[in-house]
Amino acid sequence: MIAEATLVVQPCGNVQVRKTKRKNVHAFVRGFLLESFEIKDLQRIRYNPYKHTTFVRADTEQPVLKSDRVFLSAEGKCCGGL
Repeated sequence: MIAEATLVVQPCGNVQVRKTKRKNVHAFVRGFLLESFEIKDLQRIRYNPYKHTTFVRADTEQPVLKSDRVFLSAEGKCCGGL
């Protein structure tokens, strides 16, 4: 779990993915790692460089730039405590 999370998408990397149709590392979550936490009240978020320029809520596609908590799963799913 990451606390005080900022969800970052580097614009140049997003443009490069769209231009070359090849993935590159340009989106990440910045914050503080929590060693113990309780998972509750999370909303699923995602990032698709071909469709969005920011992370978005999976249900509404509204941009998400910050979150109190972000949980990254081993399956590649990302959820934020919005």
